[in-house]
Amino acid sequence: MTDPMTTPGTMDMQEGDDFVCPNCGCEIRLRHHGDPQKMQHTQAFVCCCGTRMEKEQHTS
Repeated sequence: MTDPMTTPGTMDMQEGDDFVCPNCGCEIRLRHHGDPQKMQHTQAFVCCCGTRMEKEQHTS
C-alpha cells in the first residue's frame, strides 16, 4: 500500500481539509479545490519554515 502523502500525483485533497506543520504548528485549510484536470501533480503543502505539512486527521 502506498502513502498518498509521499506518492506524487495521488494526494487526496477535499475542500475543508486542514494541513498542519509538525515542526512549528502552522495550519492551513483548503477552502476551494481547483480543477483536478489542471492539477495532475498534486503534492503536499510546504510550510514557510520549509517542513512538509501533514493532513490533519479528524477524530470523531
